[in-house]
Amino acid sequence: MTQTTIVVVPGVYQVIVDDSALTVAHQWMISGSWTTKLLENQNGLTQAVGGIKQPYNQASLASDYTSTSGTYVAVGMAASITPTDTAVEVIGSLTVQNNTANDGVGIALYRTTGTAPVQGAAVGADTKVWENATIHAVAGQNMSLGFDFVDTGLSVGQAYQYYLVFKQITSGTIKAVGNATLQAACSFYVQNI
Repeated sequence: MTQTTIVVVPGVYQVIVDDSALTVAHQWMISGSWTTKLLENQNGLTQAVGGIKQPYNQASLASDYTSTSGTYVAVGMAASITPTDTAVEVIGSLTVQNNTANDGVGIALYRTTGTAPVQGAAVGADTKVWENATIHAVAGQNMSLGFDFVDTGLSVGQAYQYYLVFKQITSGTIKAVGNATLQAACSFYVQNI
């Protein structure tokens, strides 16, 4: 078993790993980015472990947003990234509800090279990269879902914005639950990989 001790001093950090063979890849989240360094084992030998990932950009919904739209409208969450490769990772966790029993919420994530639509605005001529739906057996029931995927076919150096949209399935008032109501209820991030 590997035991890790992290000592943080302003401007300096030290990572002590009890793994004399340095056989495990070790990474640490420091200042918002995944970082790896040369590690020194007990015999004074060093080994480079892993690489450095770019910081992620996160989108969060500050407060609840409701709608009665039967077509996709922007929830008000967008995150931008400029890829360093032709793919980025997108990870999110969402909480939504519909006040009508046996109805639900359609959810999708879009990508644009322009500007993400403002909260309540319709989707533009952008690329849908993920889509799902929830069905609510009980009216007003919170339903959570997550996603983790790699979006490919991107152009290196081109800025992209990812944004979340939702719609009712057939009827009712739908709600995206904001982080002020339930901590980390709706958020996602994009990161270079």
